[in-house]
Amino acid sequence: MTTGVDPVETFWEHERALRAVVTSEDLGRVVPHRAGPRRVDAVLLMRAGDVALHAWDVASAAGQPWPVDEDLAGWLLEAAAPVIEELRQLGFFAAPLPAAGGSNRERLLALAGRRSTAS
Repeated sequence: MTTGVDPVETFWEHERALRAVVTSEDLGRVVPHRAGPRRVDAVLLMRAGDVALHAWDVASAAGQPWPVDEDLAGWLLEAAAPVIEELRQLGFFAAPLPAAGGSNRERLLALAGRRSTAS
């Protein structure tokens, strides 16, 4: 971490900017993103996947169940799979893994390069 950079404040700075864009702009508008210019609706999809997958990271580390249900995992598999593949090419995701089972949750974790241990 760079000295003097507050990660919490940096998060909230980006969060406030995202909220301002999605509440006041055309969802088809292209905005800057660290992975390259994106439509606002694509950024929102990326955010949903990010929150769901980081929820698994935290739940797994804490030995808790993953709070993402089959329906949400299925929607993310359908809607976000192409985005995950694109972001993988940019280094944002590890290589996909074989799914531990056939559920949407297990398949989503495997697609995102995570091992289903505490899902």
